[in-house]
Amino acid sequence: MILDDLVGLPWRDCGRDETGVDCYGLVVLAYRGMLGIELPSYSDRYVTSADRAVLGALIEGERGNWTEIAAGEERPMDVLLMMQQGVAQHVGVIVKPGLVLHIQPDSTALIENYRRSRLRDRIAGFFRFAP
Repeated sequence: MILDDLVGLPWRDCGRDETGVDCYGLVVLAYRGMLGIELPSYSDRYVTSADRAVLGALIEGERGNWTEIAAGEERPMDVLLMMQQGVAQHVGVIVKPGLVLHIQPDSTALIENYRRSRLRDRIAGFFRFAP
């Protein structure tokens, strides 16, 4: 799998494959396809991405598997954690510094500049997987 295979994937709550993904499902698919790393799915831990409290708690609880990276030190395949309606619960994969692959509900996966777009003020942190 290459990056181009992920751009344009459709939204699907708890989705973890090419038929549809949510934001974390996109991260799972990218890590599996591009790095050969199988991240935990967690699709059985929430019903919809609208359950912000559950997602925020899940992300907070799993930070032990990830190392926080200072802004400006991010590199491809690091994960960008973003605020959404006051909760740090939206994630995307860094494509290269300044660009993130992510998906929002009812849309398709896209690459967006997080330094100069609406995402800039939503950044909650950058994380690198530490198995």
